[in-house]
Amino acid sequence: MLEPFCQSILEVDLDALKHNFSVLQGKCNCSAVVKADAYGLGVVPVTKALSSIGCNFFWVATLEEAVTVRAVSPLATVAVFSQLWDQEAFRYAKQLQLLPVLNRIEEVELAEPDMPVIVHIDTGMNRLGIAYKDIDKYRPRIAKLNLFHIMSHLVSSQVPDDEINGQQLNKFNRVRELFPNVKASLANSSGVFLGEDYHADLARCGSAMYGINPTPYHEDNPMKCVANLYGKIVQIHSVEQGQTIGYCGTYTAPSERVVATVSLGYADGYLRESSNKAKAYVSGKIVDVVGRVSMDTVILDVTNAKDSVAPGGWVEFFGQHIPIDEYASLCGTIGYECLTRVGLRVQRVYHGSQE
Repeated sequence: MLEPFCQSILEVDLDALKHNFSVLQGKCNCSAVVKADAYGLGVVPVTKALSSIGCNFFWVATLEEAVTVRAVSPLATVAVFSQLWDQEAFRYAKQLQLLPVLNRIEEVELAEPDMPVIVHIDTGMNRLGIAYKDIDKYRPRIAKLNLFHIMSHLVSSQVPDDEINGQQLNKFNRVRELFPNVKASLANSSGVFLGEDYHADLARCGSAMYGINPTPYHEDNPMKCVANLYGKIVQIHSVEQGQTIGYCGTYTAPSERVVATVSLGYADGYLRESSNKAKAYVSGKIVDVVGRVSMDTVILDVTNAKDSVAPGGWVEFFGQHIPIDEYASLCGTIGYECLTRVGLRVQRVYHGSQE
């Protein structure tokens, strides 16, 4: 049951989350990426739910995020992707038994030899990591560390026939040969579906757990829907033919229309790019977003649902009936951004068990 006094809600299905992780785990050994507040879904309940089904390896972006996960899961392995590591940060990580991901040779040189670390080798992303071309030069220094894993990150795993996937795999396999007794991690969510060659010892699963399609978007999504975004109808009124709707009059009513104003806007993370493009679901009908999305409101053409909508009713903007990948595509972006943009004003409501 949706909360009665909220104006907007992100409904999170924890049982679907656990199902999705289990599906991925059935393909290869998986860990969970819970950075950015578990992609906006809430890192505490998400971590608890995943821990309850045996997930014991989590990835975050920063030390601050790691502190939260460590408090929720005291015995799990918690790796930190993109922290800038200096001596003070290393001391703090050691105190909390966190696992630093080292992206620079300067960090390799600062790390204590007995501290478990992951070394990130850049095989093509050109974002973070020690450059592949320098691996032979730096191998003796890296080999002195207590290497928990080596890792790299795929550039285009969601496009199976992109030749860069094979190029990265070849580079990564050569790196593994240089460190033959060290475990390795390459695949992200989409990488899991590229096949066993990409699985290595551990996959890092994020988006697929949260219901985003890890396969090319023209294929059916093998994941269950986890996140549903709802807004509440606050007003319904008629618009005469020729009248405009919203800021700057970007939509003109082609005939008399019935419109609903919904309490959800770009301040809540509903993208302004969805103006005059996106769809919503209300009372069993798919309806159009008309006019520009405002800071606090969205306007919908509910003419085809006018007999079954009223102020106080709920509207789905993505979820079971409006797949997040379709919404994202209409806005020229990806599901990752749509989830992580959902604002703090949107109340998170959880269904399913955290235990």
